[in-house]
Amino acid sequence: MRRQGRLVVSHAVWLCACSAEGDAPTWLIHATDDGGVGWERIPEGPGSPDISDVVDAEHLTGGHFDPVGVLAWVRGEQDRPWGGAWPGDFPEDGFIYEEIQRRILGRSPKG
Repeated sequence: MRRQGRLVVSHAVWLCACSAEGDAPTWLIHATDDGGVGWERIPEGPGSPDISDVVDAEHLTGGHFDPVGVLAWVRGEQDRPWGGAWPGDFPEDGFIYEEIQRRILGRSPKG
């Protein structure tokens, strides 16, 4: 669902592949109402929107990661896009990565 041009979702993760050579797209992966995921590429360059201009998420996190780590996370080979210890300031956001990964992999909810 969109409200005032922004996605309205429960969980969303933004991923910037800035360690990649060349252009570094930012991707937004988000929960959908049907239990799956959706994704969008966030425009780059002058005048590009802030994440908050694109999505209104109840739970939002993200970071700047190596594309290899993101691929391993999407495949379910590691729990987080960065693989080891938390590189940022928000370790409590791990549940958001878990929920998005669960939906990508089509797993049942824990519990």
